[in-house]
Amino acid sequence: MEAVDSRPEIANSNNNEKKADLEEKNPNGLWNPMTEGVKWIENYVDSLERFFERLPAFISTFIATFALFTFGATLRGEWVIILVTALKQLSGETHMERNSTSQEALTLENLKMSHFGSFFIGAQVLAYSIYFLIGGFLHWYFYVNRRDSAKEWKIQPDKWITPELERHEIIIGSISLFFASSFSAFLACYFYNENPSTLYYQFDEYGWIWFFLQFPVMFVYMDYTTYIMHRLYHTPWLYKNFHKLHHKYKQPTAFSVTAIHPWR
Repeated sequence: MEAVDSRPEIANSNNNEKKADLEEKNPNGLWNPMTEGVKWIENYVDSLERFFERLPAFISTFIATFALFTFGATLRGEWVIILVTALKQLSGETHMERNSTSQEALTLENLKMSHFGSFFIGAQVLAYSIYFLIGGFLHWYFYVNRRDSAKEWKIQPDKWITPELERHEIIIGSISLFFASSFSAFLACYFYNENPSTLYYQFDEYGWIWFFLQFPVMFVYMDYTTYIMHRLYHTPWLYKNFHKLHHKYKQPTAFSVTAIHPWR
């Protein structure tokens, strides 16, 4: 009976210790997303580890690779622009038809932005869901689950970002993500409402030669533009005032992707 009776006391003692530890991390008693995130990971990390231990190595690698692709391709809200253009394409709308119905010069008075609230909320919700859920998964998969084998996947296997800097990059990344997702929502709503643009939706509107040629052309254009912009941001004034913040995180994580100056 004594052994049975002592179990609740032990459980209560452990709960009190955990509660005290959390209160020490969050002395104000306010809801703290960082603390709540740690609590969630502590509660479910064992189940996640057991699940991945049962998977063949190539499947777990595929899941991580797919998560990386999804994280990079949809994080900033580009998915909502792709969705709008895909719907326009399926509806059969053409560039010529749209321009023939919008001959007026675009001004603030005739700018059509109906349903912007829906685009804005949708872009923000999905962007932050991807940032914390997929970003959190990638953080666990590499920085927790595979920390002991860092030499296999990490360029700086013996160096790790400090908890303070990681918290800082998540805060800055969340702020920058808000601006990026808002701009994507604006563009998607702009195109949805058929405002004037050079965007086209049907494959044959500019001929099939351009259809196939556009992929290497856009790849080269984006590659050189990104390179030139990056070089410009390393000039003294731009680096000091805008780009230096991003280089604060010398051992980057998945959350470093959006940890840039909001202006950028």
